[in-house]
Amino acid sequence: PKGQVVFFDNMESGTNGWLHLALSASQTDNWQQSSERSASGQISWRVSPHAFAGSDALQSPFINLTGIDNALLTFKQYYSFDDCGQADFAPDGGRVEISDGSGDWQVLDPIGGYPGVLDVICDNPLSGQAAYVQNSNGWQTAVFDLTPYANQIVYIRFRSAWDCDNCASDAPGWFIDDVAVLSAGADTDGDGVRDEDDDFPASNIKA
Repeated sequence: PKGQVVFFDNMESGTNGWLHLALSASQTDNWQQSSERSASGQISWRVSPHAFAGSDALQSPFINLTGIDNALLTFKQYYSFDDCGQADFAPDGGRVEISDGSGDWQVLDPIGGYPGVLDVICDNPLSGQAAYVQNSNGWQTAVFDLTPYANQIVYIRFRSAWDCDNCASDAPGWFIDDVAVLSAGADTDGDGVRDEDDDFPASNIKA
């Protein structure tokens, strides 16, 4: 179907099927709904920094892509991870992953790629891997091509990863809001008009 919004959550209706969990031996899960910042409305999901090495995730409800040949994931995010005030230091960060429900998770790369790589330091579970790191400098829109997962039922998760310590920093962590999955034909560039700028391939979509 043309212009179909397959999934949307602006986080204003409670947890609404979202799950959050620890992914490391520390069993620390800092994901929670927050009114500290939001891209729209009053509420977003936030994960705050760990004081020690670990990883935790925010997992979506199931997203049904059955009958959808082309799809995009978009969401709004604000992040400020601990970097000890150094422009070339990335000890903490986050990335997006996808699963078909089997328990196996694969990395999703945003259109344009992740902005950095986590430093190999101090037991971060995702050391050396591409991620959102340092600071987004305000709210931004992230866009991912889900076309390889067409005609499947999938789950998305936002996975954060932390090294073993924090500098004297008030870095707030990672905020997620306005998560949407759109089929081809939707107003994918968000300008309020359905036109040729919205057409696939996904590499044409404006993040």
